[in-house]
Amino acid sequence: MAATTPTSPQDAFSRAWKTYTERLTASELSQIKAPTTLSDLLTHAQKITESFDSSTKVRSLSQRLGTAAQKLQPFERILEGVVKLSPQAGQLIWGSVSFILEMARNNGDVVEETMDFFVAMADEVEYVKILETTFRDAPLVNTVVESLYVAVLEFWVKAVKYYRPKASQRARALPIHNIVDRTISSLEGIISAVKQFVSSGYMLQEFRKLKTKIDTQKERLHHVASAQHYTYSSGHHQQSQQEAETARRLRLVAWINPPSYEADLHATEKLHYAGTCEWIRDKHQYSALVTTENNLLLVVYGIPGAGKTILSSWLINQAVTRAVENKDIVLFHFFKASDDSKNTPLAAMRSLFYQLYEHMRRTHHTLLDVLESELDSLLHNPHISFTRLWAVLSSFILKLQDPSSPLLPTTTTVTIILDAMDECKGPKSLVRELQKIHQNYIGCDQDHCDIAQ
Repeated sequence: MAATTPTSPQDAFSRAWKTYTERLTASELSQIKAPTTLSDLLTHAQKITESFDSSTKVRSLSQRLGTAAQKLQPFERILEGVVKLSPQAGQLIWGSVSFILEMARNNGDVVEETMDFFVAMADEVEYVKILETTFRDAPLVNTVVESLYVAVLEFWVKAVKYYRPKASQRARALPIHNIVDRTISSLEGIISAVKQFVSSGYMLQEFRKLKTKIDTQKERLHHVASAQHYTYSSGHHQQSQQEAETARRLRLVAWINPPSYEADLHATEKLHYAGTCEWIRDKHQYSALVTTENNLLLVVYGIPGAGKTILSSWLINQAVTRAVENKDIVLFHFFKASDDSKNTPLAAMRSLFYQLYEHMRRTHHTLLDVLESELDSLLHNPHISFTRLWAVLSSFILKLQDPSSPLLPTTTTVTIILDAMDECKGPKSLVRELQKIHQNYIGCDQDHCDIAQ
């Protein structure tokens, strides 16, 4: 079978523009060309979200757009430096997103879905920022950027074709905010469950294809950067170190393969009403949990539908606020019975381990090298077990709390919040291990609290 020739940026651009000129009106074409930069798109998107009622879910998405735009800025700069097109390469991407949002001004579901795809895309392409300082002008690296541009542009052209006839309708939209995150591992576990919202799940399938293409370019980038290291070894020692660290991080993340914990938190936060969940502040057991230096395990129980998951999201946000002030760490996981990527003790370990690693990397923690060394020792084993991950995680948490450690200027408190333990398959192993590292556990609902040894 003959190998297929990769699509060039010029061909992808010409094909996209031909599609638009054949399908769109003159007025619509002008809307496609209107935003010339990522900043223009962000301004337009924020204006559209402001037109919706403040109580809608769409409005809350605008808070995430700024973060997404920051992640996409290196992508935009690299595109304009590598892909030489007129108008600028990124313009057709930003214009496609802007066009969908403009067409869907009266359809909050389509706006929400489009922006969730946009935020998810930003998470996926964030890795290209290493090219700004590492082998940016290397010809082989340019091919990675070009392939990435083609994949992203083709996705948004398909999105325009799909959403245009639906934008003015009040259709039931796919709740993509519960699905799409910086990893797409959860998509495999729940794609069958979301098909009731759309007849074919077309755009969800297309985003999965985009994710696969992006992952391919990540792997290519790793090999290309390694090759360029030998070509330009003189004077590129610092850049090669950065490339090696990025490659190692990508391997670790792929091995851990965490579920979409942040998407679960975002979805739950939208259901919280101001003033609720405050009752737990009056429980002295909760006060003990947040003030004691001893290890405590708080168990909150209640009937189905009582609001335990909403309370979990509230507790997570409270814990994060304290952690920022005290330079501590908060890890969490939402069990979901219907999602095999989230309903086991191993799934929880994937969430917690990844969050711990990202926190250590982001804060340049003094024990980061220790954690990475332990993770590197596990990479040779393609199979991850709960027991092995828990052993590494729990021992590392104890290291963070060791006041005698010469590597720590101060000890670190680690708060772990697990929601819906009743939806976990085989929870005994997890419960057993949690009890081992806690001196006491507290059981609590809105009316009663008790403590046991």
